[in-house]
Amino acid sequence: MASLVIIAAIVIIVARQLTAHGQQALPRVVVTPAPEAKAVAPVADDDAVPSAGPSLVIDAEPEALVLVDGKKIGNTPQVVPHAPGKVVVELRAEGYRPHHEVLTLGATDHKMTIKLEHLKGAKGVAAPAAHVEPAGAPKEAKEPKEAIAAKPAKEPAADEESGEAAPSAGGGGLGFLSITTDPWARVWIDGKDTGRSTPIVKMSVPAGKHHLELKTRTSSVAADVVVGKGRVASITKTID
Repeated sequence: MASLVIIAAIVIIVARQLTAHGQQALPRVVVTPAPEAKAVAPVADDDAVPSAGPSLVIDAEPEALVLVDGKKIGNTPQVVPHAPGKVVVELRAEGYRPHHEVLTLGATDHKMTIKLEHLKGAKGVAAPAAHVEPAGAPKEAKEPKEAIAAKPAKEPAADEESGEAAPSAGGGGLGFLSITTDPWARVWIDGKDTGRSTPIVKMSVPAGKHHLELKTRTSSVAADVVVGKGRVASITKTID
């Protein structure tokens, strides 16, 4: 009986030791929740190339200076990017009549090739031939200025270029104006718009002193001229 009690006590002691040892050997597991994923905002690409619009391809014969909406671009040929809509193109070359054109661009490229007109071939621009007297011909005696001023001149009945009847000069008589500019310009006389552009050939005006203003889209030039009765006064200007 005593032996059974001892054995039972030994079993209990061993069981307790095993239980205590098992509790120390088991690791403690700590569960940590995973971090939440943060949404990443898209980063704008600063180097992104914007979509190109339509281009205007400009060429001319001969080589000419290109102006687009009044701004100098350079000599032909030129490729000018431009948004759809209206655009004003001007071509200039020394010795040639300027070309002025208003275009309406769409969503596709537009190409223009212009052959400029030489000023020598333009109607009404060629200079009159010089009068040469034959050798040995007797020279006419020049009349004094007083006699020339007193001699009446035939008054023109109409503007030779437009065919319209010349306005009354209020007793002062009429003369003519011939005006050539590079590039073409709108003509104002004595502060009034004539509604006409250069070149102008023999436009009838009242004889006397007049103030001219020759205006382009971007610049203008002024000049004073005295028109004699029945005479033609010629003006040639280059407008920068």
